[in-house]
Amino acid sequence: MSGERTFFLSAPGRTVSACFCVIVVSLSLVGAAFGTLLDHGIRVEGERTLRPGMWRMSGVYSVESRIRPGFEQVTGDVADIDVIRLPISLRYGFSSRWEMGADMQIEQDKGMAYGPSRAYEGSGISYLDAVFKYKCLPWTTFVGRVGVLSEDFLYGGGDVLDYGFDILLTLPLNLPIGVPNLMHFNGGFRMKGGEPDIDRNGRPDINGYTDPVHLGFSFVVSPWARWALVSEFFARRSFYDLEEEAEISFGVRHTYTDRTLMVGSVAHGFSRGSPSWAIRIGLQTVFGSLTERQIVKAEGKIRIPKEIPEEAPAPLEISVGRLTAIAESAFQRQDYLAAADAFSELVSRLPSDGRIYFNLGVCYYNMKDYPRAEGDFLKATTLLSGDPEIYLYLGHCQYLQGRTGDARRSWEHVLEMDSSNELARFLLQSSQ
Repeated sequence: MSGERTFFLSAPGRTVSACFCVIVVSLSLVGAAFGTLLDHGIRVEGERTLRPGMWRMSGVYSVESRIRPGFEQVTGDVADIDVIRLPISLRYGFSSRWEMGADMQIEQDKGMAYGPSRAYEGSGISYLDAVFKYKCLPWTTFVGRVGVLSEDFLYGGGDVLDYGFDILLTLPLNLPIGVPNLMHFNGGFRMKGGEPDIDRNGRPDINGYTDPVHLGFSFVVSPWARWALVSEFFARRSFYDLEEEAEISFGVRHTYTDRTLMVGSVAHGFSRGSPSWAIRIGLQTVFGSLTERQIVKAEGKIRIPKEIPEEAPAPLEISVGRLTAIAESAFQRQDYLAAADAFSELVSRLPSDGRIYFNLGVCYYNMKDYPRAEGDFLKATTLLSGDPEIYLYLGHCQYLQGRTGDARRSWEHVLEMDSSNELARFLLQSSQ
């Protein structure tokens, strides 16, 4: 089962109903910060990090109506507010595992009139967070957040020096519905770092002052090459029963170019603190490219042209076809590190192409980095569910990590797809 034999594999024509998934989630959910990235929807963030030197910028325009955070203190009436939010995110890839940047949300609250005053009225920056994202497992990423600026009088506001911790999980499962699909979970908490004067603010809900925990789930189905259907569930609730939210949304995502995508969704809330209805429109773009120096590292034999200063190489945009040729050349001469760099760049350009994930996994497999190889093979199975070759590699990675049971299940799946596969039969027999 060598990498040379399987390089740049095309998915076979066989279509097989793959893995079944039954998920039971018990929720004891408590408060949250508003998610901003569009990797896999509007509020649920994807686990994959940017490649080194790449930037990602995203923004969402969100209109939310009839939020009922609590009761007006003087009259005791239920308070209805409308909110306009604009979360913006800027991230930079420092390495293949580290991503850093900042998330900011601009907010405008439109409250209700009570005599000469209005409750829940204001505008400003509800939060500005420094964000640190680290991918430490094949399909799991950890995110740390530190609040550096906020307007605590806003409904969605918080405290300066709030800090949070999130876990982003992409389940490597593919429901047998005939088209590529992925599931994502986000969970985490945000702790209060300041000492707000709640009495001075006069707010019955004290949103953002408690220690919120949140959970999000998204399911993305891609029936067409550049279009995907996105459903999301997002919930939160404070420890002290002072704030809560639970909503479900449905939307459409369009990959406008290989580096730009657009998302639109409609959400409906069904708990106190949730918008009765919300409409969100988002845009995400990835920019930056390999420099000429990085091309030299990837291809090996090309030299930097003399007209480009070596101390400050100019960015050079490389086509997908050129990157593919670089990757193939590096792989053929067994320079798997250079091939992996090129395939990783291709992944950022074409995130829905399962062949690229498979090729990247083969590179890591040959480098004996089995955890990373396993993660990419699992991603490939979600996009090329009918390809037994992927499961052969996946099982071998699991076996080499000492997980014989998982490996046997992967090889058994190969035989379910192709009962004549003698290699899978041999591996099963030899692993007993």
